Amino acid sequence: MKSLTIIALLFFLSATLAVAYAEDNAPPQLKLQADSLAALLKDSYAEEYGRKYYVFTQGSGTRVAAVFYGFEGYGLGNNWSQYLAVFSVLSGAEPGQLKTDYFSLLDVVKIGAKGWRAADFEKVKITHNSKPFETIIVISIKEVISGDPPNFPSKQSQAQYRIQPFQGERLRVEN
Repeated sequence: MKSLTIIALLFFLSATLAVAYAEDNAPPQLKLQADSLAALLKDSYAEEYGRKYYVFTQGSGTRVAAVFYGFEGYGLGNNWSQYLAVFSVLSGAEPGQLKTDYFSLLDVVKIGAKGWRAADFEKVKITHNSKPFETIIVISIKEVISGDPPNFPSKQSQAQYRIQPFQGERLRVEN
């Protein structure tokens, strides 16, 4: 019975694995794609802060990458926005070359902004459903409520996003 419990625990742990990367340790191909997208998400005045990378491996071995962005100073003002981008992770190789990962953008959505809510990129949970095959991303957020200054949201909450990565579907908000 004990060995059956250990096997079940090992299966569970291998079925859902999300690895977070600091900016310096992110896979170089993902960083390149994320840099290209960041240039499109900001204007010429905005500065980026706090990018966070996650690569999630599902039980089937399928991988999805999530990148969280924060930008401030749009139009030289005191404006800020936060985004979530999701990439599919595929592997391939040219004949005679080493196998390498490549990352293809699936979708990007705004997840926070001045006067609305702020996401905590360090408090992210990524899981999956096998039926339908989808990735679920849950983010800890603070929402602006009546009486809050626009840059200081106070109401603790969660935002949940779902995507079926290989079905051509876009990110859906579930809360």
